[in-house]
Order: sequence, then C-alpha cells, then structure tokens
Amino acid sequence: MLSSHTTRNLSLLLFAVACCTVASPSRAQKPADDKPALVIELNKLEPIDDGCRIAFVIQNKLGVALGSLAFELVLFDKSQRILTLLSVEAGGFPRTKTRVKQFDIKAIACDGIGRALLNDISECSGSQLTAAMCLKASVPQSRAGIPFTS
Repeated sequence: MLSSHTTRNLSLLLFAVACCTVASPSRAQKPADDKPALVIELNKLEPIDDGCRIAFVIQNKLGVALGSLAFELVLFDKSQRILTLLSVEAGGFPRTKTRVKQFDIKAIACDGIGRALLNDISECSGSQLTAAMCLKASVPQSRAGIPFTS
C-alpha cells in the first residue's frame, strides 16, 4: 500500500505529464502547411461563347521541381451524371511555384456543372516522384462554387 505522501507525489507527477502532453504537440501533429502537397484549386468557371473556361491555381508544395504535371478531371452535372472526362496538361512547375492554368471546354455550359473530381494524376515527373506519389499528395480545393474532390 502506498503512503499518502507517495500517492500525492504520484498524482502531481501524472498531472505534470498530462499538462506537458497537451501543451506540446507531437511531431505527428504538424500543421498541414508543413506537409508536402500538390494543391490544385478549381478557382473559377467562366462562361464563354461555346462552353466554359475553367481556371486552376496550382501550387507546388512538394519540395521538388516538377518536370511535368498532367491530371484527369471528371465533370459531373447537377444530377451527378458524368458530363466529360478531360486530361489536363499543366506543364512543369519549379519548386514552391504557384501557377494559374486555364482551359476551355467546348459545348458544356458552366451553369450545368455540378461538381468536379480529380480522378487521377497521369503524369508527375520530378526528383524521385511518381504519379501515384503526386496523387497521394494532391489537395483538391474549390473557390468556383462547386465541389472539387479526389
């Protein structure tokens, strides 16, 4: 049986450990900004005469330059039926570079698009990178008024 003095000291020690654990985040709880990422933001849908212009803001936060980047984009209508599958060639990206890329889609009205899906990354070349690694590090975001997911 523990004395009351030992029990009190043990309680204080456990309290101190608990406080330190809460006050200091572990290495596994790093902010998302520290994690390597390929941020692909669907920024804008703009009506054009014969379709829709789609603008992306792409941020290379992978820590290495990309020789090339290409991804598959699927657009769905508001009833969640597939409108089209596109291959988007975004080109190369220096390390930590942000670029804007625009693409015109013929015969699809912007107001008919209900959501977008980053279906796959078909090409992602860089120092020891594969398309699968870039897909895993991809972070789709949207400011265009429709969901953009992976």
